[in-house]
Amino acid sequence: MEWLFLTYNDIEAPLSTAFVLTVREPEATRVPAVAPWCQRRFAEAARVLDRHLAGRATLLDEGFGIGDITLGGILSWAHDDGALTSFPRLDAYRRVLLDRFAAERVYANDQPS
Repeated sequence: MEWLFLTYNDIEAPLSTAFVLTVREPEATRVPAVAPWCQRRFAEAARVLDRHLAGRATLLDEGFGIGDITLGGILSWAHDDGALTSFPRLDAYRRVLLDRFAAERVYANDQPS
């Protein structure tokens, strides 16, 4: 459960905040100054995940689970945004998750990069 909290609060939240406030909002109401803070917050959490995944194939010792599914989807978004360039282990973990049969079925018509 702790990995789900970290995924949503510390990985997804800064990505979505940066996207909404620097891209999605109408140009007149965008807040580009928030981007560096979001990048730092994402990087702090990504470092925690990166250390945890060293030598591991999944988040939990019990094997593949909902935390991996959730994190894999969000890391795909981070990859598309260029946020994983400093975290090759997280990007490799993301690629392995996307190679799973279930992910192939989910993304059959819209495969993330």
